[in-house]
Amino acid sequence: MTQGVLLENRFAIGKEREKVAITHYWRIRQFQYDVGTRVLMDEYLIQLEDVPGSMAACCEAIAGAGVNIVSGAGLGSEHAVAALVTDDSDATRAALDGIGANYAVDKLQTIELANEPGSLAAFTRSLADEGVNLRSVYVLSTGEDSVVMGYTTG
Repeated sequence: MTQGVLLENRFAIGKEREKVAITHYWRIRQFQYDVGTRVLMDEYLIQLEDVPGSMAACCEAIAGAGVNIVSGAGLGSEHAVAALVTDDSDATRAALDGIGANYAVDKLQTIELANEPGSLAAFTRSLADEGVNLRSVYVLSTGEDSVVMGYTTG
């Protein structure tokens, strides 16, 4: 199995911006990913009732506040959970508070990876080797040559 090593991992905090370069060295070949300029966003992890309409009510409250959901994922089993990223954190909090939602907020970090097999594997292995626990990870955008991933740690 090929294993990568994360050499540099710095991210912007709040509205600050920072240019980041991440290099993974593999035994077979080397990949370098330029994360570019990114702004950290808030990820809302929202507990929902596992019933029809609970996600709709949450999204309607956020939309009613004039907030755009820029990314998200929803999962359901015994408990339903939605992870949403929006373009207005303060208004999102107010909307969720307005409907009495039970939620937690975490900083979503981003990384741009090459759009090729093994990129996400190398990145996540690098985090694991550093003892970093991933709490969430998902695709924010895709391009022909790259994929921007969002993730939270804890």
